[in-house]
Amino acid sequence: MVAPGTGDECGHLYERLRAAISSTTFTSRVKPVSVTVSIGVASCDGTTCLDDLLAAADDALYRAKRSGRDRVVHSDSPDRRE
Repeated sequence: MVAPGTGDECGHLYERLRAAISSTTFTSRVKPVSVTVSIGVASCDGTTCLDDLLAAADDALYRAKRSGRDRVVHSDSPDRRE
């Protein structure tokens, strides 16, 4: 999902999405099911190539999963990574 705005604005959007999914109980044929999501967020200033941006978001996603899941983790912009 791509969202225009600053990293902080997008972070709030993704946090609201994460919270909405986590607080929803889905119905299956067998029993109610709770779902959580991990989200990796990366932003750029328009000069970053798509491959670098996706790599940064992927890295943030896996950091979210390793740090306990059901969270939003922001990546440093690929433009600023060392």
